[in-house]
Amino acid sequence: MRTLNRPLEALERDVIRIILAAFPLGCRPLPVPELNTAPWPGLVRNAKRHGLLPLLYAAVKALGCDSVIPRDLYRELHRSHMEGYAANARLYAELDSLLTLLEAGGIPAVLLKGSALAVTLYTDIAHRFMGDIDILVPRHQAQAVISLLERRGFELTCEHGRDFSEQMMGEATMVRRGKNSLMIEPHWHIFNAPYYMRRIPEEYLWKHTRTIDLRGRAVRIFDPELQLLHLTTHMVLQHDVVYLRWSYDIALLLSRHGVDMDFAALMADARRFNLASAVQTALLHVEDVWGRVIPEASRDAVYSAQPSLAERTIMVIMAEPYARNAWYALTAGNMKEKYTYCFRLLFPDKRYMMQLYNGSTSALLFLHLHRLGTAGARFLGSAAAAAARSVGIMRR
Repeated sequence: MRTLNRPLEALERDVIRIILAAFPLGCRPLPVPELNTAPWPGLVRNAKRHGLLPLLYAAVKALGCDSVIPRDLYRELHRSHMEGYAANARLYAELDSLLTLLEAGGIPAVLLKGSALAVTLYTDIAHRFMGDIDILVPRHQAQAVISLLERRGFELTCEHGRDFSEQMMGEATMVRRGKNSLMIEPHWHIFNAPYYMRRIPEEYLWKHTRTIDLRGRAVRIFDPELQLLHLTTHMVLQHDVVYLRWSYDIALLLSRHGVDMDFAALMADARRFNLASAVQTALLHVEDVWGRVIPEASRDAVYSAQPSLAERTIMVIMAEPYARNAWYALTAGNMKEKYTYCFRLLFPDKRYMMQLYNGSTSALLFLHLHRLGTAGARFLGSAAAAAARSVGIMRR
């Protein structure tokens, strides 16, 4: 794991070079580390942290260097490949059943993130680590989808309560526990931030889709431009850490579709949604990490866009998790919605608290006080850091 601001470690660079040696992206060549003397324990450990272990195994096989890896590590790579393939096969089998039920109920769906990328960008579904299934469904049918999944043995996991999730957020998390546990996340928007949920119309998301064939079934995914907008902003704005597999997804997307993308239209939409800075930041990161750049003719369209002061300030806030939560609450709509958001942030769902802290009902008050104290201290630090960076932006 890494943040966007932290330089890559030497072992992370070596993992990247091995993968690019086996699967070049048509970008600038990078020196391949000496595989006979490579620090394989560190390489395997870093690849695992970033969800790239299956891809590293595929690269090792493609380069024909199986024999230079210690046997125990090679077995771990092989086991990861087989487990990854089996896990992804289970996910796609569940997805196939879910899509059948959604079609029968007249509920359209769009595949998001890993479930869309593994079958369109990767040569083998085992190469793309997938922890869950993400699908986009219409907001007005989200409750029907949640109920359908509950009938299939999935349980809604929501920190802030069921009603809050459906009304104030853009997704739900459904988990089916057991030996082969599964997670499915129905989304009705690509953001959880109230600001962006209002700024980006849901109709826009459904308009920018295309159809692919998935095992004889016609399914919808985002078109390349919206896919790029989604992947870049998801990486920059919605997580506190950045996995190399996410930037590799973007590099692969640019490798396959970059020449045909309408970057001018993409950036026009990004500016309209106050997302231009996030897209630029992600693309520069991908260029630095994977060497994959956007077509030269499109660079001006992407990097000439000047983010507004408001957008740059939002970027600063989104980089600080506790300040980000406060901003979510402040931009939640009318006063009642703001109050509801604040209350649920401070006092999560009772069942969630019991599971999180493995506590009892009698300890619930203590758990809330403990959470409030910890969160309050972290919020002050997060807000101070965001304020300092915002002042720096305004002085530029």
